[in-house]
Formats: sequence, structure tokens, C-alpha cells
Amino acid sequence: MKKLVIFCIIIAFPGVILGVTFEVISEYDSPVPPVGIHEYDIGDTIRAYLNHYADTTFVSDSMIIWYCIGYYGTGDIPSGTGTGVFFTITYNSSIEWIWVEAGPTHLPFTIYNANPCEFDSTVSIHLRGTPVTALVPPALTCGDTRYRCTGWLGTGSVPDFGTACSLTFWINYPSTIEWKWEPIDTTLYLTVISEYGDPVPPVGIHEYEYGDTVIAWTSTIDTIAISDSTFTKYCCLGHLGTGSVSPEPYSADTFVILENSTIEWFWYNCTFTHPILVIGENSPCHFDTVAIYRVWGDLVRMHVPGFITCGDTGYTCIGWTGTGSVPESGSDTTVAFNIFDNSTITWHWQLQWPFDVTGPPEAHPIPGPGRHWYDDSSEVYCRIDSISYDSLHDDYYYCIGYYGNGSVPAVGTGNELTFEITEPSSIAWRWSAADSVFMLIVNSDYGDPSPPYTTYWLRGGEITASVDSIVYFDDTMRYVCTGWTGTGSVPDSGSGNIVTFEIDTHSTITWQWQLQWPFDMTGPLEANPIPEPGRHWYDDSSNVFARVDSTYYDTLWGCMWCIGFTGSGSVPVTSPWYYVDFIINQPSGITWLWAPDTTVYLLTVVSEYGDPDPCGDTYWGGCMPVDACINYCEVIDSETVAYCRGWIGTGSVPDSGTDTTVSFIMETNSTLTWIWEVVDEGIKEQILPSNFEISIYPNPFNGAVSIEISGVGAFHETPPQLEIYDINGKAVGRLDEPNRRFGLDGWVENPGAPVQRITWTPEPATPSGIYLIQVKNPNQSVTKKVLYLK
Repeated sequence: MKKLVIFCIIIAFPGVILGVTFEVISEYDSPVPPVGIHEYDIGDTIRAYLNHYADTTFVSDSMIIWYCIGYYGTGDIPSGTGTGVFFTITYNSSIEWIWVEAGPTHLPFTIYNANPCEFDSTVSIHLRGTPVTALVPPALTCGDTRYRCTGWLGTGSVPDFGTACSLTFWINYPSTIEWKWEPIDTTLYLTVISEYGDPVPPVGIHEYEYGDTVIAWTSTIDTIAISDSTFTKYCCLGHLGTGSVSPEPYSADTFVILENSTIEWFWYNCTFTHPILVIGENSPCHFDTVAIYRVWGDLVRMHVPGFITCGDTGYTCIGWTGTGSVPESGSDTTVAFNIFDNSTITWHWQLQWPFDVTGPPEAHPIPGPGRHWYDDSSEVYCRIDSISYDSLHDDYYYCIGYYGNGSVPAVGTGNELTFEITEPSSIAWRWSAADSVFMLIVNSDYGDPSPPYTTYWLRGGEITASVDSIVYFDDTMRYVCTGWTGTGSVPDSGSGNIVTFEIDTHSTITWQWQLQWPFDMTGPLEANPIPEPGRHWYDDSSNVFARVDSTYYDTLWGCMWCIGFTGSGSVPVTSPWYYVDFIINQPSGITWLWAPDTTVYLLTVVSEYGDPDPCGDTYWGGCMPVDACINYCEVIDSETVAYCRGWIGTGSVPDSGTDTTVSFIMETNSTLTWIWEVVDEGIKEQILPSNFEISIYPNPFNGAVSIEISGVGAFHETPPQLEIYDINGKAVGRLDEPNRRFGLDGWVENPGAPVQRITWTPEPATPSGIYLIQVKNPNQSVTKKVLYLK
């Protein structure tokens, strides 16, 4: 097949310029360029701006004021704040001016006289409850006149007056600031004094303008020639100062000159001094090492601030370590010592990150509005009231979530969250008026639902609600989410742990849970265990079937036979079988028991009637004890009953006996045959004895307990009575039904069986503790203790 190749050649002729479009979108004001689509040549420079930062509309004779808070941009324009942008267009681009209604959520801040040369004013729009920083230089020059900022006058959220050149405040009302200036002498003098070294600025008098930044420094050591062969070294011990200069022990300093000042460098013979290496210096922002010198024997006091900021990071001093004359370690920010040796001091700092909180103070945000500092990787908890009353507008506002950055999710719901802070972060709580908000109530007995509990949402907002699919409790139980039920905008019901919907009315969602119990299976894979070895989870009160092959081949021991199992929880404590079927209502487990075929013996049990235990063919390890039993009688029909008259045995089973129980040790293949006699109803009345036994399992228990009544006395003409008492003798359960001849009505699994099982499930209000279970008939009474653990 031949390929068709198409070459596309674009030829740009001289004088022909490719065009692009620029679209302007704005609901208010008259922007420049105007609203619409405009054509430009590639490379054109465009200035887009608004004529006014505010606009008004009238609704039912009521005036609404709108503020521009910035713009969305595409193409060559990134989104930003302000009311103007200047750019070069190379692609199709657009700008959409963003307007918000004046009111409790967005407020204007007007700045007057920020430059004494122009006396202009500017307006910016800020989210209510956010921090606003205003500042001007300490001095400005206008022509031949130098002006000094003397402070401000303020209105709204700005304090009435101040004397600084900057301030930060939380805006909750429309606000203004007017900067104040006064003319000043433009010249200030700095006098530099130094006997040694080569300081910068040099020794002498120097002129500066008010507000200038001065960097002064000198060499640390100066070598002076006394003769052709003799030299003396002098060490700089720092400097003294007047005016804008503060005394420092270092050979360098930076300061802003606001008055006539002097700096005098101080020197001493190095022979009588010792250096102190300061690692980390006074600021962890640089982590540099500087040397300062002190005279032998002098008392040295060293100090650093407890907290220092370096841009968007902060550091808390957590102490120092030292060598030489400096103490070995300490946890303060100050240390004093006499110097006799060359020494070092290393200041240690804990990294911290800023967390800025924006929210109205009347909604009690935690932490409060403003900047807070937290140790790196620490856990931060924040919350705010879900409802806030705005006294200025006499209305209630609802928290509909938050915007965040840094370690805080970009957007979230609810009025609280916890996060780990690892970078500069912030949160701005979002608010909306009551008439546009709907409430979502989330109910969940377990897990961490998202959104949590009660949240507020704007009409039409899309909500994805979710919760943990599984919640574990100490590895002994768990709950699995099976779905939800809902009202309002939430679907009526569903399965799974996630649901998405749009909210347009007050709604609720209730997550549904299923209790599950662990079942631990132990057994060799070669025996094909069902379920497989390991931990499995089952719904509470569900049926569990477990089994293994009766034999498997082991490469070391040869053929292995299952000789039963040991169990825990809802599994019988022991059994000779290689399978079990049970109802699980607590943590349970099973361990299969195995023995080589050379040590295993077969027990065959034969019985024409009844329910013998064990029954059929079972395998037992050599020297294992066997307790075999059977019920005394079996009802055949309304006229006849079969009675066990004993047994005959072979192998390890005694030759014969007349009881319904027999115990023996397995030492060879054996058989046990139960002997029965069938008689009519009248004969049964004469021969029924009345003895019985009871057993209780599990003990202790935490859900339900099984009470077994065994022996012929369980089938007497007058059946046993069963009563349950607490440790103080108060009855908590009773069963007394003399009209039943065989068994106990309603509590019997199998009337006529050798063992009658009664299940006691305590009422929910029944406390944990020891209880007494008493079973009696006219001739016998048996009482046993059981421990109930919730």
C-alpha cells in the first residue's frame, strides 16, 4: 500500500499579520475594551481596565451596590485581583470581570494619601473577616522635599489613629485609612569611629537621607606591626552606638537611620581574648557561623528571641548546646557564663508554619482570626460556629464550608476539620444567607462520614457523601456499611458507602451498618480447608460452615488423619469431626487436629435410635480419651418408646454396660453399639428415672449462652424447672412448664434428644456479672455459675 504524504506549507507574506481575538465579559460598569469580542494582531499590547470599581443597580426601588474583586482570565491573561491588567496578546484570550454584592461578605477599604506627592486614593475589596495589611515607606521624597510618615487616621475597622507606618487589621465594616506626612530635613549624619580595622562606611562623618538603610561592617581581626619583627593582633568585640544604632557584639550591623547617629567599633588585644563561635547566629534563617571575641574572664550574656519569622516560616528557639566555657546544654533563650576558653554555642530551633484564619469573630473561630504558628508536622484542629448573627445587617448567616491552601484542602464542607501542617496554610470560612442555604443532617453510628453530621449547602450544590466502608474495633469486631436511607434531596435508599446528589431542600442521610465477627481458620492447605486458613468476617448471627478433608499427605509424616478440632467463641470447644456448622455471635476460631495414620484409630458407633455422640465413623489419636453418650429414650410414635439398655463394645470400648454413657481410652480400632428396647407408653411410665446433669457454654459469654440438660431426668413426667438469678439472688429468668412431658416448650432444639439445649439471651439492660443457673426436678437440684461480659 502506498502512503499519501501531504505537506502543509504556511507562507507569511510581508505586511500580513495573523489575528487573534480578545473577549471581554462584565455584568456591570463600562470596561475598557467594552464588553464583546475584539480583534487584535499578534503582539499587540492591550490595557484592560474598569472605569469604576463599583456599580449600582435598582431592584424594586432598592439600590444594590456591586464591587469588582478581580477577574478570570484565559489565554495570555492569568486570573487575578484588581481592576486593571496590562498584557501582550499572542493567543485568543478573554477576561471576565468578577462582581460581588456589597454587604456582609465583601467590604471596601479606601486608602487616602498613600503618597504625599500625589494625594490620591485607592479602593480594594476584601472578604469580611479577613486580615488587611496597609503600609507606606517611612519616608518619601517629592521633588526637593522629603516627607516623613507620622501615622494615620482611620474609620470602620481601622483604629481611629496611629503613629506607625504600617498596620494589620481584620475588616468587618467598610473602612478607610488616611496617611499623615510632615516635611523633614533631608540630611542625617552617621559618625563612624574605629581605632583599627577597615570599617565600611570608613571612619568619619557620612550623610544619609531620613529612612535610608545602612549596612556597616568591619574585619573581625586586624594585625598591627609594632616593629619589623613584632606584630599585635586586635579583635573586634562589636560596636557601641547612639541614635539609630544599637550596641551589638558582632562585627556587622544593618539599621535604618532615622536620626543623627554614631557607630564606634570596639577593639581589644587578641592575646587576652577568646573567640565564641555562634552557630545559627541570632537567626535560624541563615544558619551561618560567626565569631565574636570576649576578654578573658569577662561575664558573657548571650540571648536570642524566643520566636523568629523568616518569610513564610517561623522558628521557636528550643535551647542550645555549648563547648568550652559555654554550659553543655540548656532550654532557655538566654545563657550567661564567664569566658576562659575558646568556646562555641549552637542555638537550636523548631521549624514552625503559619496558619492564617479568616472568619467573623462573632462566630467564635478556633483558632481565632489572624495568624497562628504551629510546629512542623503537628496536628491542627479548627472549627467555627455553624450559624452567625450579623448585627450590622440584622440577619443570620450559615457556614457552608471553607476555602483552604497549603496543608488545608482547597475546598471543604462542614464547620470543623483536623489536618497535619507541613507548609504555610490558611483557611477562609465561607458564609451564605439563610434564604439560599439548605441543611443536610448526616447520621452514622460508626466511621467518619463526609460531610459530617450537620452541614449547610447552597441551593443546587452537588454533594458527594461518603463514609468508611469498614470500621474496626480492637480487631475483635467490625461494622460494614451496607448502604443508606435518605430524605429530601437524598435518594430514599441505596447500597454502598458513597452517594452523589444535588441539594434543593433540607435533607438527611442515615448510613446503615452490619455487625461482623472474625473467624480465624487454622489448618494445612493440603487438606483443602473451607474457608481457607486465615481470618474471615461474617455477619452477626449468620451460619458458618467449616470443614477439611479427613486425610491429607504430609511429606514428613506421611498420611495424616483429622482427629477433630478445638474451637473458641461460637465454635464448640472440642469435637472429633472434620466439619462444623455453627451460628457466629462472637469472635471465633477453629484449629484442626491431626495425627499420623500410625497413631490413629477408627471408632465406629452404631445405634438404631437416638442421637449418639460421637456417631458414625470418627478417628482418634492414640491414648485420646473418649466420652460417649446417648439419650435414654426415643419417642417412636404415640404408642411406643425406645429405651437404651446399654452397649456392647470391641477394641478399646468395654465389652458391655447398662448405662447411657461410657468413657474409654482409644488404643486400637473399636466399635460401640448402643442397645435399645422398644416398649409401649405404660411401661415407660414405670421405668423413667429422674437424674440429670447440666453444662453451660461458652463461659464466660457476651451474647447468648447455651444451657444443656442431659441425662434421663430431662425427660421425666415432671420436667425440670430452670431459673436464673443474679449474684444477689434476684431472679432474671425462669422456665417452669409442668404440662410438658418431654423437654421444655419453646426452648428445645430436639425433643427426645439425649441433650436438651436452652439458650438464654440477656435483656439489653442486663449488666455484666456473675449469674446462677439452677435446674431442678422433684428429686434433684443442680446450680452452676456463669460470667456475663458485655
